[in-house]
Amino acid sequence: MKATCSFVFLISFLLLFPFSSADDYPGQAFIHCLVFQTNVSITDVTYTPNNASYEPIYEFSLRNPRFNNSDRLKPEVIVTPVSESQVQSVVRCARRTHLRIRTRCGGHDFEGLSYSSTYDDIPFVLLDMINLRNVTVNVAAKTATVGAGATLGELYYWIYRASGTLAFPAGVWSTVGATGLICGGGCLRKYS
Repeated sequence: MKATCSFVFLISFLLLFPFSSADDYPGQAFIHCLVFQTNVSITDVTYTPNNASYEPIYEFSLRNPRFNNSDRLKPEVIVTPVSESQVQSVVRCARRTHLRIRTRCGGHDFEGLSYSSTYDDIPFVLLDMINLRNVTVNVAAKTATVGAGATLGELYYWIYRASGTLAFPAGVWSTVGATGLICGGGCLRKYS
């Protein structure tokens, strides 16, 4: 019985962690880590260059197209989490697999630091906060809770919907990430 259990475990382990091959890329270990870190499926919001959705997701909120060229290092993996626990898993797995994290909220990064790199050759993960864009307005307390992926336009809209008299002074570009503007530039700058 012990030999059978050990054999089944070994086969399972080999299926989950295949031997290195020419097809491996730096994000492979990161994705394996994510699968084990999350209780919910994160593969639905994880994109690699081999995925047909990778380029459209990468280019969706890229506001400065000059950074979308072959001279720039693109992310090994793009993750668009739908929960805070998935963000935590991305941070843990990036650290364990020695990948940097670049975070994108609104995409108005005029230096291109949130979605590409020319300064080093260190592979990175793009943590795109687009799915975490909820805005909750408490009219009585005159406060708003803003998700990391919400834009100024969304913040203005939900404040307007909640109250005809409350407002939030910020900027005129509705597509700028609200948290980046509120935090002084960048929703969650680069992690190493």
